[in-house]
Amino acid sequence: MKIIYNNDEININFKNSAVCFGNFDGIHEGHHQLLIDLIKNSEKYNYLSVVMVFDPHTYSYFSNNHEHQITTLDEKINKLKKYKIDILHVIKFNKDFAKITAISFIEKILIKKYNTKKIFVGPRCKFGAMGLGNIDLLKKYSVFSTEVITEYIKNDHIISSSQIRKFLIDGDIESAKMLLGCNYAVTGAVIHGKKIGRTIGYPTVNLKMTNRLKPKLGVYAGIIHYNNKKLHGAISIGNRPTITDDDHEILLEMNIFDFNQEIYGANVTIEFIKFIREELKFNNIDDLKIQIEQDIIKIKETNLT
Repeated sequence: MKIIYNNDEININFKNSAVCFGNFDGIHEGHHQLLIDLIKNSEKYNYLSVVMVFDPHTYSYFSNNHEHQITTLDEKINKLKKYKIDILHVIKFNKDFAKITAISFIEKILIKKYNTKKIFVGPRCKFGAMGLGNIDLLKKYSVFSTEVITEYIKNDHIISSSQIRKFLIDGDIESAKMLLGCNYAVTGAVIHGKKIGRTIGYPTVNLKMTNRLKPKLGVYAGIIHYNNKKLHGAISIGNRPTITDDDHEILLEMNIFDFNQEIYGANVTIEFIKFIREELKFNNIDDLKIQIEQDIIKIKETNLT
């Protein structure tokens, strides 16, 4: 898979292409079906398979709220690498790109630059300045055909990034997994914390949660992938109200069971398996330690898969 980052760095001499575009937030089961259809069609007709991903998320850009995104760009790229995509074009969604009209997007990018012969879109597709582009506009162009992927439903829930966000904010990790097709996970570099956990007998690895959606604050059963190993542990998302009153940064902390290595700077992936309890403020450290012991007992009884 070739990755293009610069908005202008496109080979004008593309051969015939099959294209899909969007935010692809979460890369959920609906996205999966769209990508599979794109790739199958590309192989059948010898088209280049092209995926255009907007970064940042269009909602994040217009609202200036980057805590809307389920997945970071790096996480999206890692997920998309699992598909047989020829070209991933990361579109920098900025002031200039936001001004491009729907017609210009079709004629100057899809047709002229990509030589598009087939477009794959979801049923709620909107694009171009002010979101005025839609499926009806795409279908007016005979130079390519437009295939609309059916909206999928699981357990009476439409598979969508919006629904996944709701589940995560509610702490409903199992339902989020159902729509994602995999465990909700966060990938990042391990950072230095205040090392308070180790002073009370529960050392943690810490990840920043900036510029991304925060699931419900509290304690979760989880899995960490480090150095080709899969380890179990207790995840805490919150701002440590028992320990400090002046730290408002939301942090991901994980106590890994039977593990005492220092792995600062390592890139890890942490999967959320089950919500255990909400974040609480305790009267003192001893009460917190008692609760942590109870949390760990409960997590070790959980099926961590």
